Amino acid sequence: MFKDLLTLSRKEQRGLLVLVVLLALMLLLRIGLPSLCPPVDFSQVMADSIQSYWVMLDESSPAEINIKGLSTFDPNHVDSQQLVAFGLDQRTATNWVKYLEAGGRFTSAEDIGKLYGMNREWLSAVTPYVDIPENKEHDSEIFRKSDRPVFLDLNRMDSAALQAVGWTIEMVDSVLHWQQDQWFSKRYPQGQIIAWNMDSLMLVRQSLAQKYSKYQEQEHLEIRINQADTSEWLLLRGVGPVLSRRIVTYRKALGGFVSVEQVAEVYGISPVLFEDIKPSLILDSIEVEVIDVNKASLRRLRNHPYMDFYMARAIVDARKSTGPFVSIEQVAKLEVFERDVWEKLQIYLVVENPKQ
Repeated sequence: MFKDLLTLSRKEQRGLLVLVVLLALMLLLRIGLPSLCPPVDFSQVMADSIQSYWVMLDESSPAEINIKGLSTFDPNHVDSQQLVAFGLDQRTATNWVKYLEAGGRFTSAEDIGKLYGMNREWLSAVTPYVDIPENKEHDSEIFRKSDRPVFLDLNRMDSAALQAVGWTIEMVDSVLHWQQDQWFSKRYPQGQIIAWNMDSLMLVRQSLAQKYSKYQEQEHLEIRINQADTSEWLLLRGVGPVLSRRIVTYRKALGGFVSVEQVAEVYGISPVLFEDIKPSLILDSIEVEVIDVNKASLRRLRNHPYMDFYMARAIVDARKSTGPFVSIEQVAKLEVFERDVWEKLQIYLVVENPKQ
């Protein structure tokens, strides 16, 4: 082997020597490095990092509130960048600005707390800096005089602005639905809107005007609720592909509709939407698909929309312990059925002759 090395050229011998030197240096570094650089305690670093991470995520943490150097400000004349600089999260800052753009106005620091998603600790920290001039004119036309009430335009307000006045989700969804094809003919005082409930909103709805005359054609539309397929349900304004499939699926699970009001039980149909489509719904005759309580399995029973697991289990257990039911009244005597539930459910249950 060593004899072969002598046959290498001078250039190859130099390269081999350099390689040997490099290997020797790497070996020395590997042996001497731990003594030159003591090991770091990564467990402490990780603990500090995790603690910092959770502090960063905690929106209510005092570290997130940046009021250092904050001077008095008018909450009716700020933009989202200023609010974020004050320590407010971006989402709430956006809701704040949208509320102002929709015509809203704060008359006190307490009004700010009504904004959707407002951080209470942040508000408490900045309240001493809130300054709302009593006689200061507002940029918007509706605030030419400070003693005039604030009016809001419901045609322009989006979900964030509507939630900012303290409305429920049902009220917000109703107005957003009406905005699609109807028009609020006037603006309403902010104080009045804040005090509204769902009944107030339904009264206001009577004064709405239609945006598009083409929707008047829906008044003559008729949907036979037991025969209509998904394409027919789509003809109704407000009913999309997902909702139409849910209606047909729910009808099949029930065994057929026996009342127009049952359509309102479908998930996703709000009371407002149901009142819109109800004039077009026709209850057509159909043979209801019934369930024989003496033959149906536990799974078949509990899959009915009006029956839960405990009701189905009670029927199966009673059938096993006392034998087949002889009448539907015998089923009604089971303690698991409340009166209002049973009145709806009994239409879909039947007791066939146990001897058959």
